[in-house]
Amino acid sequence: MMNRVKKVLVQILHPPQILKSFLPLAVVATAFVAHLPAHAQSDKEVERGFQEFLAGDYEAAILTFDRIIQENPNHALALMNRCGALTRLAEATADASYYEKAWSDCNKAIQIDPALAIAFYNRCSIQLNLGDFSAAAKDCDRAIEKAPGFAPSYLNRCSAKVSLGQYQSALSDCDEALALDASLAKAHVNKCAAKLNLGQLKGALLDCNEALKINPNLTNAYVNRGAIGRALGKPQSAINDYTLAIELQPNLAIAYGNRGNSFSDLGRYQEAIRDFDQAIQISPNFANFYVNRAIAKSGLGNEAEACVDLGRAASLGDQRASSLNAQFCQ
Repeated sequence: MMNRVKKVLVQILHPPQILKSFLPLAVVATAFVAHLPAHAQSDKEVERGFQEFLAGDYEAAILTFDRIIQENPNHALALMNRCGALTRLAEATADASYYEKAWSDCNKAIQIDPALAIAFYNRCSIQLNLGDFSAAAKDCDRAIEKAPGFAPSYLNRCSAKVSLGQYQSALSDCDEALALDASLAKAHVNKCAAKLNLGQLKGALLDCNEALKINPNLTNAYVNRGAIGRALGKPQSAINDYTLAIELQPNLAIAYGNRGNSFSDLGRYQEAIRDFDQAIQISPNFANFYVNRAIAKSGLGNEAEACVDLGRAASLGDQRASSLNAQFCQ
């Protein structure tokens, strides 16, 4: 029975996961200047909050914007920028509760001043962080309508469209972002992801290489380039890129999972299992990791353990694992 299990498992080996990239939230100095009320003290406080934000002291920036809002609850810029600082704090602390507060601030800023393009951009970014890609794209639409020369809005809409499977439209948005700002390495990462999904492997490789030329510390570029290497039948090249991604971001489950797949491609099942173990420790509810660990275990002849992993994947809703488990492991 073991050989039958292994044969079927190899046939359903999941493809590499593809990561997209999008810019974090931003507050924009020109927006402060363009819409500030003519009160010198308010100007100084907004500038203080802006500088604190740039320095990465998001808690201090939030306190500064708090003071402005206490004095003037309808200060749209302070609300918008507190929204940005709260979201950066959510990203830095992995505390999603800050997103709700940020969302409320951006909504109120938009109600007070619907012309604030950056408020729509910030709200788009919040929704990208929360995985609501359709809503994110709509808010980026509004940001672009109000400020068509702001490159990050095109970049974030590109990211949303990649996640929605709208790859050609995503490429157009990232091209527009690069036309406005050629230094946006993350636009090349998103183009790489879109082209990889379209099967345009050579073009995808060029974009990932260009992204890394601009910024050699882009984790997602290494993950996507690893996926390209595996798709091109170069598992060792893929392993090298996934290893670089893990060095930059040691808690990235997908990098371990994808490297595990590449080890399995080479018959290095023990190393594959170690990577799947690590991926599962980080993301225990991702069914693909259990299925792919089952493949590696079946490669070592550990049929019983492979069936245990298929059962776990099935319990997480993986229908293929459920079918295989019922067919071969009962």
